[in-house]
Amino acid sequence: MSGPHFRASERPGPVRWSRPVRVGLLRGGVLLAAAAAVAWLAPTAPGLVLAAGLAGLALAHLLRSLLRLPAVRVDESGIRTSWTRGAAGLVGWDEVTRIRRDGRVVVVAVHHPADVVRRAPRWRRRHLLRLERDHGSPVVIDRHVLGADPTAHLIRLHHWRNHVAWSRDRAARS
Repeated sequence: MSGPHFRASERPGPVRWSRPVRVGLLRGGVLLAAAAAVAWLAPTAPGLVLAAGLAGLALAHLLRSLLRLPAVRVDESGIRTSWTRGAAGLVGWDEVTRIRRDGRVVVVAVHHPADVVRRAPRWRRRHLLRLERDHGSPVVIDRHVLGADPTAHLIRLHHWRNHVAWSRDRAARS
């Protein structure tokens, strides 16, 4: 792999990746427009319920993009995915077996994928199972979060993994 080479003893800075603001604003605006159209075209009870649901999704997208909530956080404890449809929560470094690129996504392979799926909220499990079927792991960092250059993010993930392993080995020898 070409690019910068890091020593495992060099502690990397914490990583917080967020989606671009324009993506959230665009999605929120489209959902808000759809909610207004549904409310105007179908002013019946089911139409208004659908419009309220769309407006709630629009509000969630707008707030998430304006508050710049991170979709992925990487630190000593592991990789924490949140605020995405396929968020698996915290995956500790001891669970990670391999980090690889698969097209425009980064796949984090884990020892026991069923445990990761089981820890996720019930409403998210089906999507995690689909990610596992498609990519071999339920922990996938989406291309929208990674931006234009997923290779740079892959290098930083490998650096964190190497640093944590080095720190644990050093602590065990002391």
